[in-house]
Amino acid sequence: MEIAAHGDDTPILLPAAGGFTRPPADWVSSAPVLSVSHAPIQGRLGGHLVAKGLLAPETLRVALMEQTVTRQRLGQILVANDMVSRRALIDALIELDPTSLATEYVNRCPIPPDLLREHAIIVIAETEEAVYVSTGGPEDVARFVVEDHYPGMEIEFADYIAANQDAFVEQIARNSALLNQRREEDMLDGLLFDAITSAASDIHIEPKRLSYSVLFRRLGRREVVYEGNPGEYDKLVTLIKTRAALDIAERQRPQSGSFNMPFQGKFIDFRVECLPIKSANSREKVVIRVLDTERINPVLGKLGITRLDQWRRAYDQPNGIVIVSGPTGSGKSTTLHATERELDRLDLAVYSVEDPVEYQLPFISQVQVNIDKGMDFKNAIRSFLRMDPDVIILGEVRDEETARMAVRAAETGHMVFITLHATDVRGVFSRMEDLGVSKTNLKGLCRGVMVQSLVRTLCTKCEGAGCHHCHGSGYAGRTVVSECVAFSDDREIERAIEGEVWWPRQIDDAIGKAVSGVTDVAEVRRYFGAQVDIWEERHGPVPPRGGAMPALLAAGGAAEDAS
Repeated sequence: MEIAAHGDDTPILLPAAGGFTRPPADWVSSAPVLSVSHAPIQGRLGGHLVAKGLLAPETLRVALMEQTVTRQRLGQILVANDMVSRRALIDALIELDPTSLATEYVNRCPIPPDLLREHAIIVIAETEEAVYVSTGGPEDVARFVVEDHYPGMEIEFADYIAANQDAFVEQIARNSALLNQRREEDMLDGLLFDAITSAASDIHIEPKRLSYSVLFRRLGRREVVYEGNPGEYDKLVTLIKTRAALDIAERQRPQSGSFNMPFQGKFIDFRVECLPIKSANSREKVVIRVLDTERINPVLGKLGITRLDQWRRAYDQPNGIVIVSGPTGSGKSTTLHATERELDRLDLAVYSVEDPVEYQLPFISQVQVNIDKGMDFKNAIRSFLRMDPDVIILGEVRDEETARMAVRAAETGHMVFITLHATDVRGVFSRMEDLGVSKTNLKGLCRGVMVQSLVRTLCTKCEGAGCHHCHGSGYAGRTVVSECVAFSDDREIERAIEGEVWWPRQIDDAIGKAVSGVTDVAEVRRYFGAQVDIWEERHGPVPPRGGAMPALLAAGGAAEDAS
């Protein structure tokens, strides 16, 4: 075995170059003892991340094992396997050596080349939260320029190397020119680029009799971004279907496909759906889902879950069922995905069945539903139970057999995550009963429930007034509003089934976020409607921003009986 230390005197065992250790003849009955000695630290990055608590020693050991095979940089392996975030990696590199990133720069950026040259700005790297830059001029001027083109992003500065300035600007100018040329020759690339850089989650291409519209969905709402003629539409749809490996001649039946494209050192995935529309001269409507895993790779602590401690207490158990519920588009899958990322995926055997698999996570066995091949939720669970699982994660439970199998998996010692469509905790239990799961079963197995929705958050630049950063809407993000309860015993589950509520509800959480300035009352009313009026009848007018919530709700206590 090869030994690698990582800074805290704990040795890391790596396989020898020749492969696995040859076992002794009596290896079945013997208990082998490994004798190890310390060796010099192999690179400072891994040890630094371990020392900061960002990486577990065992995780570093696994990454170093992969490095012996792939010969990639350690940082590449850590980010690709979701072991650390790209932001954490960049910060660690800067802490270790402030000059380590100075020679790097991005291939594309939204800042015009002339501005970059005029103010001596180099964009070094981007993450989902921050942009790293260097400048040969005043930092406050560079910050103003960068913030204008990277709204809502944190700006971090690194060492500036003047010799790189011309090469960086020339590369940005060259790529911008190529992009403009492609937009003329192949509008699809320009469309995809605009969708990625504007953080659109979906692209809708709507055919009409004399024209067509392109709409981007941002923050849950659609907006028209382009109008074109039918001839252009035909060329665009043909390009999309070709990239997604669809039949370009088939216009009478729905089709599904996917493709990806490189973007700033990573790959963005696109999922394509085509649907014939009778009222549009039999043309197809096309929807493209944008799957930028780095931009929207969810971190559980940043989703806005107010009672996050309750959620973590619910799922951090060896067995049982935890349930995430809410309407379509409420962020249930994102919450599950973020929860998966918090699991110890090296220690736990985690299996997931999804329809479809949108974001791939290393060390989770993800299965995509394929009805034509006999791979549905029920068959996936059956297979999982024969694969030594610790955790089973299901998409939406839609039928009785899947619900019963989920219960059976929990009864046999596994932790099971499921999603449902219900708007409150009591409704979750009613839905499970509709699916054939008795209250008796749930009383012994349910560890916790979270019901959630999404509301838009105020733009931090204009505080809701509307500016170019938020496209004049006043909003620049979304947050979870939720009600969450972890059950301590069967009696608490029984009380919840009967309709008793001793936790803040979704409407309480939403109004609390409006009072604290995360969102505003107008957005809460848009989503919850008359529930706001009912809340005011019970608790009085909604407090002004920065005001005090009713004492009971501010303390996280019970709202009232839901019955």
